[in-house]
Amino acid sequence: MTALILLIAALLGFNHWLLEPAVQASSDLLELKLLPWLVLGVAAWLLAGRTGEG
Repeated sequence: MTALILLIAALLGFNHWLLEPAVQASSDLLELKLLPWLVLGVAAWLLAGRTGEG
């Protein structure tokens, strides 16, 4: 029983060690820090209009 508890603790620790860099790398995207720049870019694209074809 003790070995099972130690195995679960080791697996949870390994999972945390493995996923922590991915969570930190994606935190800027998930916190929507780039959202104002994205909205500004879309607004500029919409205001630019279509290119003259003729």
